[in-house]
Amino acid sequence: MGAVLVAGTQLHAGDSTTPPASTKERIGVYDSRSVAVAYAGSAVHNKSMSALIAEHEKAKAAGDHKRVAELEAEAASRQQLMHKQGFSTAPVDNILELIQDSLPAIKKKAGVVALVSKWDKDTLAKHPAAELVDVTVGIDHHGATRF
Repeated sequence: MGAVLVAGTQLHAGDSTTPPASTKERIGVYDSRSVAVAYAGSAVHNKSMSALIAEHEKAKAAGDHKRVAELEAEAASRQQLMHKQGFSTAPVDNILELIQDSLPAIKKKAGVVALVSKWDKDTLAKHPAAELVDVTVGIDHHGATRF
């Protein structure tokens, strides 16, 4: 009966023991632009903007010019961030926070230890031997149904 040495364990022919799975680190990568676009069309984003608009209208009707200016600055800031996220490679951490309860399931389903934007070259450089697994669709799917 022959024996094979696998990761320090001797297996004999006929053993039901299987060799250990690959220990190569797997990192889930996603396209942050796609996440931003999915969020921009979501009910959660629309609700957030509706609340801001309602507050703006209320401040305007009350003649509260200071509050009107603050709310207009907030709207402009949000729009600028969304443009950077949707049309460039700005991080979408604020959007991912909205589905943080779904992220562990996304990681588990993909078999990855972390989720990293595919544009985050600094973080990815820390894991040069990792297998990169695209999880964009998983995040977008959760975003479309959870945002």
